[in-house]
Amino acid sequence: MDLSTYNPQANYTVGPYRFTLKSYFPDFALDEQGKPKTESNDPKKPAYIFSVTGPDLASGGDIYMYFPREIDKLAFRQDEINGELAKKLDISASSMNDVEIANYTSYLNIRKDLAVPYIWVGAIISIIGLSMGFYWNHRRIWLRIDNGILTLGAHTNKNWFGLRKETAYLLDHTGIPIDPKLLERRDQPS
Repeated sequence: MDLSTYNPQANYTVGPYRFTLKSYFPDFALDEQGKPKTESNDPKKPAYIFSVTGPDLASGGDIYMYFPREIDKLAFRQDEINGELAKKLDISASSMNDVEIANYTSYLNIRKDLAVPYIWVGAIISIIGLSMGFYWNHRRIWLRIDNGILTLGAHTNKNWFGLRKETAYLLDHTGIPIDPKLLERRDQPS
């Protein structure tokens, strides 16, 4: 008989025996109570439960559980489950050439993200900003003249020694000679 792992028939006749499919489990497993269940609709570990009628069998039929794969027969102890019926009937696949059993199922989703150019532009702007912040000095100088008195203020985020020296150099070139160390003091130079 030809058993389908995707859509098995309800009845099979082999010689004097008639097999009626009672249950089919594409991915056979046992639940917490030890009852058969299927974990998915993909035929990974298929199992068939038949009611078998024929000579030397009970008039209402005997229940026979069949696993096509040899590893499943051993793992789920097919012969022990079937008991005396396993000694009378031997159902086995003559060849596994035409057997379709799904080992793995995977899905690949492909989509196009239209925001990628904006992400790259934002990343480039961020890198430019970070390099400006880490490697360039931020300097501000304020000058205020009130009634002939020059008030000078300066701020930098790094290298305040260099700012002090350059401010003294600029004041020296404008005609106000001053020692750079005096710029750090908050009092009037004498």
